[in-house]
Amino acid sequence: MSTVPAVVEGLTLWPITELDRPLVAVLSYQAGDLHVIRMAFVDANEHETPCIYTFLPELLTEALEDLAEPAGHGEVHIGPTEVPGRLLLSLAAPDLLRESGGRFELLVERARLQAIAEQIAALGALAGLGVGA
Repeated sequence: MSTVPAVVEGLTLWPITELDRPLVAVLSYQAGDLHVIRMAFVDANEHETPCIYTFLPELLTEALEDLAEPAGHGEVHIGPTEVPGRLLLSLAAPDLLRESGGRFELLVERARLQAIAEQIAALGALAGLGVGA
């Protein structure tokens, strides 16, 4: 039985309105679907919640290269923040809250996101796609 090469990494996120209450998400990127990163939030019991976002790997590259302007379209945006070593992850609110047009704004460690982006780029390069390069 063969396994599909993948990057699966945990990511701690801090809501900008509640910095003392971090959230956990899992980012996954599989060689079988090199055009999408999947981010799923997990609950306190480490079970995946229905709160899942998908975005292109290029979003990470753009956000990490240009720290002056936010990158992204649609549900997921990543941009600069005044907090040293952090980026702002802005997500469209889940379905129940979407009608208000709201967004969740979370802080993420830039170094952690960079490390994950490098793993994704390496996996994309292995597949011959040059993802993130």
